[in-house]
Amino acid sequence: AAVFFGRLVIPDTPMVFFTVVALIGFAEFAPRDSTRWLAIGVVSLTLACLLKLPAVFVGPAIAVLLVSARAWGVFRDPRVWVAGVVPLALTAAWYWRAHIVYERTGLTMGILGAPTKMYPASISPGPWPSIYSKWSTAALLTDVSFYERMFMRFYHIVLLPIGFAGAVVGGLIWRGYGRAAMAAWLGSLVVFFFIAGEVHRVHEYYQLPFVVIGALYFGAAVRPFFDAGSV
Repeated sequence: AAVFFGRLVIPDTPMVFFTVVALIGFAEFAPRDSTRWLAIGVVSLTLACLLKLPAVFVGPAIAVLLVSARAWGVFRDPRVWVAGVVPLALTAAWYWRAHIVYERTGLTMGILGAPTKMYPASISPGPWPSIYSKWSTAALLTDVSFYERMFMRFYHIVLLPIGFAGAVVGGLIWRGYGRAAMAAWLGSLVVFFFIAGEVHRVHEYYQLPFVVIGALYFGAAVRPFFDAGSV
């Protein structure tokens, strides 16, 4: 999935790349107290969020990484607060500016309350027969066919059958460092999935972050075949 969508000019694949680099940066900073790795994590997280807003859902995973390595005392480090505030502040400013540009010109996606494929009335009144909301509705979340469709997508497209099976097994048996962080990221992505179910239903590339988690879980499943001493 990453290779396929990586051939397109869309922000999702570089967003995933910088999200992974951000995780690496914070994972290296936590045990080493390396300002250099913290800077790498902050810059990468900022770029990921500026590329596409769903990158913010990696935040819980970063928090768990920090707490796992340095306990709750990590939040007494002012650098950690700077590392959290800077990406969020720049992201908020960037998307607020994008919203203003959308209202004035119709350019950008207009993420703040505007349906997809629709221009402001002052730019063009429509009609817009192909517009749709990004957000979930009660009808969507109670539709069994929606879950069937998404399961088949994960199984056949996003992870592929072998990758899907390996990810499930790895998720069950992985007990190493980082497991809690990946569980937190997975949980936050599932929350995003239920919040923006309609856009997940329409676009396969919204599930790309799940590929990273699936790959790590798959690695946990096959690691014993390559490292006899692993648990």
